[in-house]
Amino acid sequence: MAKLLFLQLTMETKKKQESPGREEGKKEPEFLSKENVLISIAGAIACSLCLYILNDKKVFALPNVNIQAISCRVIGGLHGLFSFLSAFLYLRRYIERGTWHKLLSFSIGYFIFDIIRELIVTHTFTFATITEVYGHHLLLLAIIISCFKKYTDLMARGFLSELTNPILYVSWFLIKAKQQDTLLAKVTGVCLLFGFAIARIYNFTKIYLDSREEDNTMETAFFIPMIVVNYYWFYLILKKLAQALFFDVKVNF
Repeated sequence: MAKLLFLQLTMETKKKQESPGREEGKKEPEFLSKENVLISIAGAIACSLCLYILNDKKVFALPNVNIQAISCRVIGGLHGLFSFLSAFLYLRRYIERGTWHKLLSFSIGYFIFDIIRELIVTHTFTFATITEVYGHHLLLLAIIISCFKKYTDLMARGFLSELTNPILYVSWFLIKAKQQDTLLAKVTGVCLLFGFAIARIYNFTKIYLDSREEDNTMETAFFIPMIVVNYYWFYLILKKLAQALFFDVKVNF
């Protein structure tokens, strides 16, 4: 069902590529406008305030689990839902391109917040943080800034993959709460596996092939590292799943 949805969105994107919000003689909305820059700043501030409130009130506290680790995943999960919904609404043409740019600007604010948080608060430089935070966010910012005008629809299709983030964080939360043997944990694990395969492996590979088909330029090269990162994450998910099913070892995210 999910794959059919992605196929349908892909076909509609090809039919109406780069068409939303355009009318004859209508000026193309600017993405890097002053208003959108302010929205990005507001997004970063809003995420920072949410982190402070969640940490201070200990809204989702768990025994022996760092409260900041939980709060960051709550914010990341909410942003994943926000990104998925905004991209879905744009691809279905329920919102115009200018509105999509504003929503995308808010997401840029989240990426900036997450990078600064990791640098100032956590200040770790492990392989995981370099690939999952610094590398992923900086690469995504580079793709957005360099490709937004020509590949707006393809980028929106890419943001559909953010739906896997809240599923991942729910799985993480259940494991930390020692609920990994519950039915909910198993259902979440299956949803994560198939969701990641469709939304990130199939989707990003198709995005890259479509971008090459549309226009063979250096800009499409930005999609390659994003594909590699998602293939690596999928490998980790399969590895954890194999450990849990066949080796009966503790799974940790």
